[in-house]
Amino acid sequence: MSTRWKSLLALAAVAATPVLVAVPTGSAQGAVKDETTISIRVTDKRVDAGESSKVRGNLNIKKSSAEPGKVVTLEARADGETGFTAVGTAVAGPKGGIKLAVTPPTTTRYRWFFPGDQDTRASRSGVARIVVGPGQGDGSGPNRLKTTLSIRATDRPVDADGDSLVRGKLLARGIDVPHRQVLLLARTQGGQFAPVAMQRTDRDGVVRFPVSPTVKTAYRLKFEGSQLLRPSRSGVVRVGVRPVVSASATPSAIDPGEVTTVSGVVTYEGGPYVGATVDLVARNAKKKKAKFAVVATGTTDAAGAVSFDQSPSRTTVYRLVVRHSEGTPPRAVSDTVRVRVALPTSLSIRGRELPTVFKVSGVLRGGGSTLSGRMVSLELLGEDGVTWTAVATDKTGKRGKAEFAQPLSEGSSYRLAYAGGPRFAPSVSGVVVN
Repeated sequence: MSTRWKSLLALAAVAATPVLVAVPTGSAQGAVKDETTISIRVTDKRVDAGESSKVRGNLNIKKSSAEPGKVVTLEARADGETGFTAVGTAVAGPKGGIKLAVTPPTTTRYRWFFPGDQDTRASRSGVARIVVGPGQGDGSGPNRLKTTLSIRATDRPVDADGDSLVRGKLLARGIDVPHRQVLLLARTQGGQFAPVAMQRTDRDGVVRFPVSPTVKTAYRLKFEGSQLLRPSRSGVVRVGVRPVVSASATPSAIDPGEVTTVSGVVTYEGGPYVGATVDLVARNAKKKKAKFAVVATGTTDAAGAVSFDQSPSRTTVYRLVVRHSEGTPPRAVSDTVRVRVALPTSLSIRGRELPTVFKVSGVLRGGGSTLSGRMVSLELLGEDGVTWTAVATDKTGKRGKAEFAQPLSEGSSYRLAYAGGPRFAPSVSGVVVN
């Protein structure tokens, strides 16, 4: 244990600055408003009667740099009072900094309030206290050192199979407090906070809890105190979850001009997500750097299902994207599905009458070249003038040529047919007559 930490435990503690979390109020009308947060800190946490201290903070508008010039109100609640009242205002500086000097007559709690405007949401800071009077004694009994416990979470919201990390730091008078037990508390909608995990702070006073919520969950950290340290608890962070989107294509391999159905099911917090707006996005499968583009939009039904009929002209990669708007669950994206479209083929045909046989030949082409080693059938038109029947087969040679010899039969009609195969679509030639 460091000399500084030993000295700390022997001193009378005053309040450390709490970590603050902005609380958005109301909901945006029309365009989505930018979220705001406000921090708070005091320069002197204890003053004698008649002395002044400064209450400072920072206004932050997410995804914006519009903080300068914003007016923020300082609210105060003295010991014994039931509510906060406005005691002054401050104008945010170039980087959102705010400050106001106060002379509390008695121990008082302070917080900042930003009312928001047409572009930004309202928010409040946490609470900082200025103690008026002498120090708290030697740290024993009720005069234990006051602690603060911060909290933050990564990866919010989490994917269906993802984790978030809830992290916190325990301090006393600005110094790390190592090797102390900290509880992780969790609460879902309608429930109460309850312990779900426990860790000891590391040498830097830090704890880290991996969490994998299946529904939107609120978390906070709690330190139960010790003989020399007061208990404390953190603010609250909320970790939401994204909808789960499955996607499939049936059939997954088609010939040019055929139709495939790309479908999916969207669930949220264990149940079907009804009425979700879902975009079908697609890109060329052969161009890995090609960007996805929206090709269709639909809405999930009572079972959370949605489907789209597509007839791509080339092999295409699809995915489903659940849109997010104000007041709805977060955006979510499915895995990709690939629909393979066979390359078109063509068959030429030629008929030659020799003294004893009628020769039929043709060349199979596909993908910009001739196709060798492919089975081609010779088909004969039936007497009904409608039905074609295969009468012989041949494998194409190096130059894609297939050749057949048939008995002389005046008026007989022939054609060549390729049934298709890996990567290539079927095709039929024209007709020759003996």
